Amino acid sequence: MTTTPETAADSEARAHTASLIRDYYKAFNAGQSEAMLAFLTDDVIHDVNQGERRHGLEKFRAFNARMDHHYKEDLKDIAVMVSKDGTRAAAEFNVHGTYRNTDGGVAPNTLCPPHLFQAVCSSRLWVAGQLDRCLVTSSKILVEGEPTQFSDLDAFSVFLPQKCTGIA
Repeated sequence: MTTTPETAADSEARAHTASLIRDYYKAFNAGQSEAMLAFLTDDVIHDVNQGERRHGLEKFRAFNARMDHHYKEDLKDIAVMVSKDGTRAAAEFNVHGTYRNTDGGVAPNTLCPPHLFQAVCSSRLWVAGQLDRCLVTSSKILVEGEPTQFSDLDAFSVFLPQKCTGIA
């Protein structure tokens, strides 16, 4: 397999793209939403882990405002990967954060809701027998030092064909 050597133009384009990505995440970590928006085009498409696809700067701005209200996140161990010609890039990072305010569909940052049975696995707390003995509900990912949060979204629930008598 032969590869074409990287040209000076490729190298410059690659460095420029990597710098843009790093500067975007610096703005994120500094909580500078408007600075983040300056890196984006009007037709930005924003796909999030949980939720719907957002089109355009105004929807991205609204999403950032909601996130800033509910969370303080800091990205660490950021690795930026850029194609040789600088036209494609990706970033990988670890998110560290705290909850500021409860987010829609999530129980307040207090104690786990009353329940009959519980189990911890895969960094989640599973509870059963809250109101319905056929419903098992999981928390969002457990974060050390943070209170357990539960969601009323279907993605966090399992309906059983019969009453729950315990979970393991």
